[in-house]
Amino acid sequence: TIVCRSGYSSMMDLAAIGKNAIVIPTPGQTEQEYLANKLNDSKWMVYQSQENFNIISGMEELKKCNPFKFENDIDLDSIVVKFLKS
Repeated sequence: TIVCRSGYSSMMDLAAIGKNAIVIPTPGQTEQEYLANKLNDSKWMVYQSQENFNIISGMEELKKCNPFKFENDIDLDSIVVKFLKS
């Protein structure tokens, strides 16, 4: 199980290796909170706040996630930009 911040670079790394994660935005980082919410709503990641982090419930929710993997020849940056605009 991967637990990490929900920064853009971390999400690109996870997409490149095809892994889901429990994402915890850095408190006060609105862009991380926004991205974590979007990915959670899409069932690609599990969003938990730093204050309410629970590894057991997070791992259970990860079982319900969709695969977070893209083909190697796809430009991940353009996919994220389109995803964030949706």
